[in-house]
Amino acid sequence: MRAPNIDELFSPAQAAFFRPNDPCDQGQIDALLATGDPRGNNRVTNCAADGLPTGFQDPLSARFVGETVGNTDLEEETADTFTVGIILQPSFVEGLTISVDYWDIEIEDAIQAPSAQDIVNACYDSTQFPNQFCDLFTRNTDTDSPQFGGFTFLRQQQINFAALEAAGIDFQVKYDFDIDEHAFSVGVNGSYFDKLNNFFDPTDLTAVDPELGELQRPEWAGNAFINWSYDRFTIGWQTQYMDRQALRGVEIETATELFGEGNAIAGDVFIHDINASYQVSDNLRVYGGVNNLADRDPFITENAFPVSPRGRVFFLGVNVAY
Repeated sequence: MRAPNIDELFSPAQAAFFRPNDPCDQGQIDALLATGDPRGNNRVTNCAADGLPTGFQDPLSARFVGETVGNTDLEEETADTFTVGIILQPSFVEGLTISVDYWDIEIEDAIQAPSAQDIVNACYDSTQFPNQFCDLFTRNTDTDSPQFGGFTFLRQQQINFAALEAAGIDFQVKYDFDIDEHAFSVGVNGSYFDKLNNFFDPTDLTAVDPELGELQRPEWAGNAFINWSYDRFTIGWQTQYMDRQALRGVEIETATELFGEGNAIAGDVFIHDINASYQVSDNLRVYGGVNNLADRDPFITENAFPVSPRGRVFFLGVNVAY
């Protein structure tokens, strides 16, 4: 059991801007219906109940104002967890360590800050309408306005989901060895996600929003490195890997129907860094390197993910100990 923390409860309101895709847009509804997802029929019923006409199209072309704020109505979350792991350090290969951990987590009343997209989707995807998500945003109700039906305000705050479940495997391989006076260290560590699901409807625990494969939720992710040291000199290479993932605002379950095969999906990412250092004396070390060696750009929908907008960065420095 975990009680909500001070920040989750009392974080002060701060202005923010949002631009989720409108779940009542006819194109969004048709995409769900095409996949046989039961949420499609829920949206048809709930969007009509909210006063939006059949064939409604999102009238907005820009972001709208909102806020992020704490939630004093949060309740405790409870979890069932299962983990099992193994560490191998074979005596016949000195310096080799292999570890593998499997984990499975199910959280009831999970405390989480849903994205703007998750908030508006959950309002209309539920069998219960209106629900707690519908209270977090407003629409333009002026039928004479060219932006009739468009969002006008959204509040993003921590809420208690009905449930959250996740499972996966973490693994690590590290090998330290010497060849004459040269020292090497090689390693790989990563994670595989088997599932990552939000259950947003307390009245229907079969209603699930799959998150795996969406932005910052890749199925595979990991890091690798190689370091070489000789006398006072050290050089290293590191890389970060992330599996393909949907762009911001794209729901993985309808990405193909809405945007076509492979569109709105960022491909696999490798981010390479190199560094070197020289220990001039016991009190002086010179170091330098290059981050984002391949000069990758952020995803088209992001300012600084998965890399900084500065691109390739060179650095040089000195450490002095007194």
